Amino acid sequence: MKSIQLAAVALAFFGTALSASAQTYVGGDVGTTSLDGFGDETSYGLYIGHEFNTFMAGEVAYRKMGRFETPTASVRLNMAQVSAVGSLPITDTFKLFGRIGYGFVNVSGTSSYDADHGFIYGAGLQFNVTNNVGIRAEYTRIASDADQVNLGVNYKF
Repeated sequence: MKSIQLAAVALAFFGTALSASAQTYVGGDVGTTSLDGFGDETSYGLYIGHEFNTFMAGEVAYRKMGRFETPTASVRLNMAQVSAVGSLPITDTFKLFGRIGYGFVNVSGTSSYDADHGFIYGAGLQFNVTNNVGIRAEYTRIASDADQVNLGVNYKF
């Protein structure tokens, strides 16, 4: 009985510590999407996330990945993604982060429409300019034949 009470007190304390450090943030980024066989295109996106604690966050994002053309076809790629983001603070202003998630890609072309989905992963570095504003650079692998490099800004509430 005593161990259950101790566990309940520890859980209550831990839950309070998590909620005290939890913060919601929004951001945007611009970068390059590389698609094997098609080259590179400018991409941009918006995201919203929630830091559960110093080390863990969840993010939802939507991005325009670019328009890719060949002599016979033209396709536009857009992606919605959901990710778990793990962070490792290096100093008070710098942190490394990694992501793993799932992406849903819409492929629209000159005469067709298709969709694809799959796991995504990536890593980056964030510099906190202030307690609320951060700048980050990130690499994300979005498919076996596509990846992105982005530079973004986010704001914590």
